[in-house]
Amino acid sequence: MKDIIKKIITYRETIKNKHLDLFKEIVFDKIDGDKIIKYPEIKMDKLFEILLDLKGTSLVEGLNIINSLLGTQELDGDVCEFGVAQGKTSKLIGYLIKNTQKKFYLYDSFEGLPKPSALDRLKDDIFDLKKIENYQGKMSHKQDEVISELNKIKFDMNNLIINKGFFFKENLSKFQFPKKITFAYLDFDFYQPTLDVLNTIDKILIKDGIIIVDDYDFFSTGVKTAVDSWHDLNKETFTVIKKKTTLSNFIIIRKN
Repeated sequence: MKDIIKKIITYRETIKNKHLDLFKEIVFDKIDGDKIIKYPEIKMDKLFEILLDLKGTSLVEGLNIINSLLGTQELDGDVCEFGVAQGKTSKLIGYLIKNTQKKFYLYDSFEGLPKPSALDRLKDDIFDLKKIENYQGKMSHKQDEVISELNKIKFDMNNLIINKGFFFKENLSKFQFPKKITFAYLDFDFYQPTLDVLNTIDKILIKDGIIIVDDYDFFSTGVKTAVDSWHDLNKETFTVIKKKTTLSNFIIIRKN
């Protein structure tokens, strides 16, 4: 009987490993092989591990973050993340740039979501809270959680600049910004901070630089409203690609 049980366990583990290997192949097939081959310090198994650990960022979006960072890696400038939550996406971004000269600028209140505006209407009730107003203060994570995630990849803290506070234009004087941005990830969920970020960084994002905006037409209507109104005024300078997944939607903005 013990031998039979051992054989069953071995068989199940073999099947599980085969499925995992197949999943890895599918995932890695979506990564720009011509670009990643230039960076032997990026270990595919570690990258796969970080992708599986993402929270609030879909696998498809994670793969687009990877390809966007690989595509902007050799451009002159730094990287920003607006809205970092527990730091899982920060860990992915940090891993890809940790062996470069790029600085990593993080922006978060570390107090959860701000008060929604009249332009933020609840579209996808992800926590079943019934009203958008009930999301104020939700998704709050401590700064130490983010530091812990970055420590797991041995990110050089000398290249990390953390900006704490709610991102509104009235607070901009409190924050530090790079002189040039090559890539930015924006996940502020609501209308006003999303619009204020775009209006702040569109001038310092360099040519061929990329912004990925999470939750476009998902959760709150505010992100889509902000991006669309901003892009209406900047169509000649920026092109957009909209992506829809089962877990969320996002938009890729490239500076022409």
